[in-house]
Amino acid sequence: MVDGEKVKFIVTLVDVFNQQEMQQKQQQQMGDFITKDSVAVQQFLATQQNVQTTASGLKFIVNKKTTGKQAAKGNKVSMLYKGTLLNGEVFDQNMDGTNPPFEFTLGLGQVIPGWDEAVAMMKEGEEYTLIIPWKLAYGERGAGPIPPFSTLVFDVKLVKVK
Repeated sequence: MVDGEKVKFIVTLVDVFNQQEMQQKQQQQMGDFITKDSVAVQQFLATQQNVQTTASGLKFIVNKKTTGKQAAKGNKVSMLYKGTLLNGEVFDQNMDGTNPPFEFTLGLGQVIPGWDEAVAMMKEGEEYTLIIPWKLAYGERGAGPIPPFSTLVFDVKLVKVK
């Protein structure tokens, strides 16, 4: 294409909504996403044992307990993790050794709220499975390969508390 050259587009109008109709359609889609996620969560939980739930709705399983240093707000922590969708699809991880432990300062909102809450319960060396509801994860928007309204499952290990 040359600078100044004209381009022709053909656009087909598929549908027209007023603002109220559009809001209703979006609310219906949101309800469908939430219902689908809720069903998937129940199916996933049916396969798990020893699941504990916090007041916020975060669910977790303690896979390995230690007497290590307790994580607290303001601590810099190092984590190994594998994040999956409820269907088992891996969206991110560093447990396979391809990446170093992930570091962040606990309690400052540098990670999703579910991580801040869960890691604050952990001690150095402990391993948990986290089932993080969409409200404590990436919410209505999703992120990258994570769809909106997705409950996430993380296998995590608290490697170091500084």
